[in-house]
Amino acid sequence: MGLSITIPSDFDHLPYLSALSIAENVNVTGTIPVSLAKLKELNSLHLSLNSY
Repeated sequence: MGLSITIPSDFDHLPYLSALSIAENVNVTGTIPVSLAKLKELNSLHLSLNSY
């Protein structure tokens, strides 16, 4: 079954986010937000083993 989520588009309030993991048995809907590209400290984005 798992968790069903939509990745939010507003990451402006998390400027020091360095890692984000949404992996394994998650049903992700929507798209990966462009705002993630603006996070200068983000060095790890883990989205593997999901249903899209």
